[in-house]
Amino acid sequence: MDTQDFDDRLTRLERQNRRLRGGLFALLALVGLALTGSVIAGGQRIEAQQFRVVDAQGRTRAILGPGSLALYDDTGKRVASLGEGGAMYPVAK
Repeated sequence: MDTQDFDDRLTRLERQNRRLRGGLFALLALVGLALTGSVIAGGQRIEAQQFRVVDAQGRTRAILGPGSLALYDDTGKRVASLGEGGAMYPVAK
């Protein structure tokens, strides 16, 4: 692997890392808003089997389900998942 290939790969990984952090932040913000809304609404509970975060173009960016969290890129391909046990697993390209 030459220096240019290494730089290109590092750039792609850094971009992917930023997207993953952004998606995770958006998901946490959504959960926080849901919890805050629940408190403001007088303790009502919101329940679902799955929560889906969708961007402005209608593309799924994250799915929170029982015991798992999956993050998706701009093309709709799953790029990482977080399962029970707390380990984050990148999805092979």
